[in-house]
Amino acid sequence: MQSCEIKDLDRLVSLTCQKSFESLQKAFAQVLCETIEVGGYRLYLNKDLRSDGERRFERVSSRPEKLTEAIKDADGHQLQQLAGFAEIEPGSASQSDNIVLPILNGHTIFGALIVDLGFDFYASTHANVVLSAITIFANQMALLQHSSQDALTGLYNRYMLDNAMEHILSSTQARREGDSGKDPRWCLAMMDIDHFKQVNDTYGHLIGDEVLLQLAQLMKQCFRHDDLLFRFGGEEFSILLKDVNLEQATRTLERFRTKVSDHRFPQVGQITISLGLTYMTPGKFPSALLGNADKALYYSKEHGRNQLNCFEYLHELELLGDYENDANDLEFL
Repeated sequence: MQSCEIKDLDRLVSLTCQKSFESLQKAFAQVLCETIEVGGYRLYLNKDLRSDGERRFERVSSRPEKLTEAIKDADGHQLQQLAGFAEIEPGSASQSDNIVLPILNGHTIFGALIVDLGFDFYASTHANVVLSAITIFANQMALLQHSSQDALTGLYNRYMLDNAMEHILSSTQARREGDSGKDPRWCLAMMDIDHFKQVNDTYGHLIGDEVLLQLAQLMKQCFRHDDLLFRFGGEEFSILLKDVNLEQATRTLERFRTKVSDHRFPQVGQITISLGLTYMTPGKFPSALLGNADKALYYSKEHGRNQLNCFEYLHELELLGDYENDANDLEFL
């Protein structure tokens, strides 16, 4: 086997070793950069992978890095066409001056690679490697998507919450050390359904599951695409709100709390939720931030339920009291 073939094989193997969406996407972009030796290309990835979400393509890699407005407009038109197709054969040419390589797994569109046809792409040395990389990347994305979702609600699961928090905090720290612009602000909220055990005891677990499912649907309707929604476990949920301060996050969560309280769940009627909020302070461990949000949630549960409290405000007013250190050890019925 020639050395170039070994390098190509190593590049493809690198895609199978990634355990997060971020690392997999970065590795895929690197493979394309190293493999497409001549000509221009643009890699676009779908940033909203929810089954009921819109397809929002974002350019993550290209040659050259700066594109003309004409190229951006042409790519945007082709991506809109791509988003409307249920099934597309990989490698289908859509324009005379470039070729669109959809990145698909079943009916899920993970993105597209647009390659300029200033050269014969299929006659190039590494064309098969690029096509293989696309297939492997799409398969790996599908596996990660399946393992990252809660089976009942379709929200992200606890593993993805830990992963997302670590990524946000490490990225923020890296930007600060490199002084590379403004950091996006994030807030973390923990949410718990009040008296959920009574729902299961009174109506049965099937109705309880329906309540969880409907609550998840309300979450998807009320929060933005850039916010991240998780089922933490049982009747507890987590929300990562992007680019908001505590005041903005409070307003958003209060609107959602009211919407849930006003909603009528089949057979059960009214359901209320309690919430705890904290700011994702750079430099803190994810476990500490989860603990802070949980303490604020504990305070909400202890002081009447169906309310939102913020850890920073409670701490400043010295309202957390003796249970500040042991709130995480308690469960609520």
